[in-house]
Amino acid sequence: MKLLPALAFAGMVVASTAAHAQEPTPPASPGVQVDAAATNTQPSPVNIIVDVQMVVIPIGTAAPLVRELMDPNKTSAAYEKIQGLITSGEAKLVGWPMIITQSGQRAVFEAIDEFRFAADYTAGGIGVYFPDRETMEHTKADANSKEMKNTVSGTDFAGIPSSFETRNTGVSLEVEPTISEDLKKITLNIVPQHVRIKGMNQVAIERPETKEKVIVEQPEFTTMKSVTTFTIKNGEQRLLGVYPTTDPPNHLELFILRGEWRKVD
Repeated sequence: MKLLPALAFAGMVVASTAAHAQEPTPPASPGVQVDAAATNTQPSPVNIIVDVQMVVIPIGTAAPLVRELMDPNKTSAAYEKIQGLITSGEAKLVGWPMIITQSGQRAVFEAIDEFRFAADYTAGGIGVYFPDRETMEHTKADANSKEMKNTVSGTDFAGIPSSFETRNTGVSLEVEPTISEDLKKITLNIVPQHVRIKGMNQVAIERPETKEKVIVEQPEFTTMKSVTTFTIKNGEQRLLGVYPTTDPPNHLELFILRGEWRKVD
């Protein structure tokens, strides 16, 4: 009989424990979403900065630097040497496109001038030139005289532009970067380009009926362009292209890329 109170007390303890275990979890505060799978706060977004220096350097100076830029162990030192050449005026920075974007986002930079020119010509008229009044007085010939009518000082055949084209000259850069999950590497789909006018060429066009020819000027363009995909470390430099130039002669134009990311606070 003395065990009954003890058993009754034990039953009360068990019942109390079960009731406590079944108590519902308090609801979350209004407007607050709870992600049960998240154990840490979301990482801060990062901006990716990509720039390409387009540098013209004399061949004698550029050749050893190209070799160093291609050696991963010497790239940074060669890059710093080129910055010194730019500062001293021994190298010329002809373009420096720079883009800030985010992972997976395509971005475009352009610094261009539009150059419009005649692309096609039609046969024009023929101009006939007679001696001027001073010449007539000198030869004592009357403008209506037979002698004067048979005297022609010159003719020309003028071509008439029938269509025009526009070409963009200058610097452009297209890039789509993707950063690795550990934020250690950046993969780049990249297209840097430099277009400039090399000069004006004289081109002969012919009049079909008379086979007479006229000389017109057409522009000649120089395009330096790289289309590539590769991966770099954060803050790394990379040589993208080496192009010989004719203006100035005996020089090389180098495309040198640098890419890095920075967290957005």
